Amino acid sequence: MPRILQPWRFLLLLTVLLPAPAFAQEADNEETRPLVFETDVLPILKAHCAECHFGERPKAGLDLTRRATILKGGMSGPAIRISAAESSLIWEVLKTNRMPLKGPALSNEEKGVLRTWINEGAEANDKEILAVDEATDVYQPADFDYWSFHPPQLPTVPSPRQQHLVRNPVDAFLLKQLEAHQLDYSPEADRNTLIRRLSMNLLGLIPSPTEIDQFIDDPSPDAYEQLVDRLLASPRYGERWGRHWLDVAGYSDSAGVLSADQDRQLIWRYRDYVIQAFNRDLPYDRFLQQQLAGDELSDYWSHFNNDSVLSSEIVDSLTATGFLRTAPDASRPDFNTIKNVNGQYYYPTIDAQLEIVASSLMGISVKCAKCHNHKFDPLTQQEYYQLQSILMSAYNPDKWIPFRDRTRAIATQKQLDQASQRDQEVNAEVARLKKEIAELEDKYKQQLQNERLATIPGPIRNDVELALHTEKEKQTSIQKYLADKFGSFLQPTGDELASALAASFPSYPIETKEKNLAIAAQERQRIQFDRVYALYDVEGDPSTPLLRRGDAQTPGPQVSPGVPRLMETSTPFRWDSPGDNARSSGRRLALARWLTQPRHPLTARVMVNRIWFHHFGEGIISTVDDFGWAGESPTHPELLDYLAIELADHNWSVKQIHRLIVTSTAYRQQSLNEGELADRANRQDPHNRLLWRQNLRRLEAEPLRDSILQLAGGLESHMYGYPVAVTQRSNGEVVVNDGKLPQRRSIYLRVKRSAPLSILQLFDQPDIETNCTRRSISTVPLQALSLLNSDVASHAAASFADRAIRESPQDPAGWAYLAALSRAPGQEPRNFISLFMKEQTALHLAGTGQKKDWQFGYGTASDQDTSKVDFTHFPTFAKNQWQLGPDYPFRGSYWAGLNATAGHPGSDKPVIAQWTSPHAGRFRIRGFTEHPSPAGNGIRTTVISSRQGQLSQWETAHGKKQIQVDNIEVHLGDQLWLITDMNGELTSDNFNWTILIEQLDGAGEVTKTWDSTAGFHGPLKDGDDQEIIHTARRKALVDLCHILLASNGFAYID
Repeated sequence: MPRILQPWRFLLLLTVLLPAPAFAQEADNEETRPLVFETDVLPILKAHCAECHFGERPKAGLDLTRRATILKGGMSGPAIRISAAESSLIWEVLKTNRMPLKGPALSNEEKGVLRTWINEGAEANDKEILAVDEATDVYQPADFDYWSFHPPQLPTVPSPRQQHLVRNPVDAFLLKQLEAHQLDYSPEADRNTLIRRLSMNLLGLIPSPTEIDQFIDDPSPDAYEQLVDRLLASPRYGERWGRHWLDVAGYSDSAGVLSADQDRQLIWRYRDYVIQAFNRDLPYDRFLQQQLAGDELSDYWSHFNNDSVLSSEIVDSLTATGFLRTAPDASRPDFNTIKNVNGQYYYPTIDAQLEIVASSLMGISVKCAKCHNHKFDPLTQQEYYQLQSILMSAYNPDKWIPFRDRTRAIATQKQLDQASQRDQEVNAEVARLKKEIAELEDKYKQQLQNERLATIPGPIRNDVELALHTEKEKQTSIQKYLADKFGSFLQPTGDELASALAASFPSYPIETKEKNLAIAAQERQRIQFDRVYALYDVEGDPSTPLLRRGDAQTPGPQVSPGVPRLMETSTPFRWDSPGDNARSSGRRLALARWLTQPRHPLTARVMVNRIWFHHFGEGIISTVDDFGWAGESPTHPELLDYLAIELADHNWSVKQIHRLIVTSTAYRQQSLNEGELADRANRQDPHNRLLWRQNLRRLEAEPLRDSILQLAGGLESHMYGYPVAVTQRSNGEVVVNDGKLPQRRSIYLRVKRSAPLSILQLFDQPDIETNCTRRSISTVPLQALSLLNSDVASHAAASFADRAIRESPQDPAGWAYLAALSRAPGQEPRNFISLFMKEQTALHLAGTGQKKDWQFGYGTASDQDTSKVDFTHFPTFAKNQWQLGPDYPFRGSYWAGLNATAGHPGSDKPVIAQWTSPHAGRFRIRGFTEHPSPAGNGIRTTVISSRQGQLSQWETAHGKKQIQVDNIEVHLGDQLWLITDMNGELTSDNFNWTILIEQLDGAGEVTKTWDSTAGFHGPLKDGDDQEIIHTARRKALVDLCHILLASNGFAYID
């Protein structure tokens, strides 16, 4: 009989099977769907704002009828900031009821709808974005008619009257202008100055005395030119000029932005690329192309996918794109959870990188065009975002890669596949070995448990075993007791288990060690690849919106890649989309080729001007990063164009430009600003823009520090590699190697934005926020104080003095003067050095007593006459200690002995340090005694004067005691005895001490010191006091070297 379904069951079934009513679906959708302008927001605005902000002529230009017009805004700017209601203009006026002016205010519910709509992204069915009129304003033709916006033109080399001074066209251009002002060159500098100048400018290091002598003694007519070529061929050249480039590139070894200032572990590879590029004289156009688009230039992805290994050329090209990774970027994987992260973190990185590109390569500042059309140069806001669009294929905010993850392995896909396959094999073998170790442990653990279980008394053995195998929550109270009592014994864990197994089963640690060694061997079979920070395109087609007022929350219309129209080029910028399957867009390569065309208006001009700036201390254009309307005009425009064309037409050789500049007569001039020529020239050209003399320039921070280390013999010579760590002391000072020598060259030190090396920062190493196109120059007292007092300067001065003694034992002071100032001392400096060394030596001698004034022995004070001491010299000196016999303790029980810093009294033989005064006067005794042992009753020390008797006595037990005895009147030949005894009990009486006997003048100032530690000696020989004199002379030489390193003569190039 068929089963009849009861009515209530039938209704329930219908409820489950039939779709929900339409009104229920709509309610659910209302809760989940995003708010849309047309259906959710427009009705509210229509009800409250239509009277003023709808229609053909909305008030204040603000049309609220469409999302597009709201984004565009009115006279006060965009009305909303997408996803940021709280800082949106429309929310500000509506939440406070300042609007609407007429009619009822918005209800709380309506305000909530508006706020939610904005914060959810201001969605609308109409996706149109209106053009931004103010971002596309057309400049007048006259705005584009500026010299730097036009290609350089090869000028005719002039013929000045003083042809004998023209060594190359540089002189022809300069002399022509000087003669127009009735001015001349200054005389040529001497050879000492020239080699120092060249070495400092090209290498950033001071020339050695040997190099100076060789150059001065070289009779060949082209000795100077040969020197130039040798210096340009030195690997140190790349280190010096690489540092200049890293400034403009904004190089730093840390990410910046956040207070953590995280380290960039791999950016140093870009630093090494730059050094190598300068040393190889890599053509400048290729240098720029690799940095902007090395991956696209070398067709990296094709080689990555198809080659067996990457060639060095491909790796260099990829590494070079580190140039586009130098902007502050602290992004982390968790940043994608931050609201409006694009505007807060990603766009600032893109903007900073774009500013680095523009200022370093084109000599223009574009950052103000981020928010509005440029106020000085014909650069629109739209053109700014067209430039930005070139980077967007790699720096896409919507597909952002955190800075630590934006790396590439130095390997091909085939190599990575091989490594992956090897990893799988290693993983399988390691898993097998680990399983065997686990099985081995289980086996022996069970045996251990069985053995230990057998030791438990029989009546309870089974109960204990049952308790351990019963789940904890099911155990009875008795079982819990048994498990707690015997559990750790029968089933030890961790280190206790390992120890127990090893003790019980000797084969267990041997077998596990073999398997662990096998695991280690397997791990070594993994294939590892170095990685490099690089810039490369991410997948997908990026969008580049023009940001209203530079705000990521107020996007305007989309723009395509492009370059500023202000630069007139024979070959226009051209970029065509490569298609959907291309791995790289080619945008950056298009920019690189446009920038490096031979007659680009700015590229070569900017570079040669920068080179000129570093050789003369001022550019032909002083505003080295602004070649636009707001910058300075060139002092020698034809010379600038000549050099720019010379660079481009000679295979973009930077070394050729160096050679042209430094071999000119202009470069070789004296920097002296005195005499009849100086009087005339200073009236017409007080800033020396016409170059009637060489400019006097101070060393930059890195050459200063590096030359100090070089003079001290403490500059490590190896190149490249991981940056040297810096440490911050508790007082805030940032140092390398705790101030000790040797140290590496400055370019290899970690550049940390939040903790720059103190000595470099003091001498104006730039704080890298974005980049530095021109360093500031300051003169502050802390600079001199640092060179006189810092650890590195003190260590360097001492090492410099020791080197001077080795190099020139007959005249170390003269050698030090030559080494530091690149010239031998004349008669006046020689007289100063002689007097200084004499006075400093006497000062150090005055502060150091002679060793013969100290004697060491044992004895006791007289009971009848406290000014008498029965003193006996120790008979034996062994292992730097005075003692009673050849063994210590002598004959097993005679403990009396003294060394430089410590001693031990005997049971009846107190130890004595005896001092005999070589002078009469007022003295005092200072120092300490220490009884370090916690045992015994300590020691007792007594000070006795042969003239005044007992002066002081104190006990020292289980600690350290500072002592001072004042107002001791001493005559010539008087003796002071410092007697230490066992204080009545010979138990643990070893002691430490240092005693200073100081002679005082009438004002109480110390004039001479006898130090028990420094004065300690073994059996004296004739001439031992000469050691003290030698030490004093060395200290005087150290003082002289310190003064030389802190002098202006050392700190300036000339």
